[in-house]
Amino acid sequence: MPLVAQCLVPTEYEKWRDHQIREYARDKVANGAWSEAEALTRATADHESLLPDGLATLGHHIRRIVNSDTMDLIGYFWVGRASEGPPGLAWLYDIEIEPAHRGQGHGRAAMTLVESAARELGCHRLGLHVFATNTTARRLYESCGYTITNYNYAKDL
Repeated sequence: MPLVAQCLVPTEYEKWRDHQIREYARDKVANGAWSEAEALTRATADHESLLPDGLATLGHHIRRIVNSDTMDLIGYFWVGRASEGPPGLAWLYDIEIEPAHRGQGHGRAAMTLVESAARELGCHRLGLHVFATNTTARRLYESCGYTITNYNYAKDL
């Protein structure tokens, strides 16, 4: 099934933005990084600092992933030039495959679209973060040739 990346329209962006912020906050709480009380505020601030002009923020691509045969929505991704790190580094800020389309190989195909979008930004390296508890995503990234560049450890006391 051929997948393509398409630009979001402003109304779709608002829905995606709200969902992305909620999911980011939820993940940070679930992984012990933030308290539930502060999570939405911090997630919103992080998002606004990275995308101050929303869809018009230079150096970022936010795309819907669709099946080019059926035009079914498969998911979304957000990739942008990294604000820190070596020159030519892009960062995959978010990727999500819709629940009904998971486990069908769409993640691997979507990563190809993400990599193309990073190259369109003039980048030759792509970084990403994945929580240690997300074994499905870790397996996907490793199978696509990504290697671990950092470890963080924590222990509840």
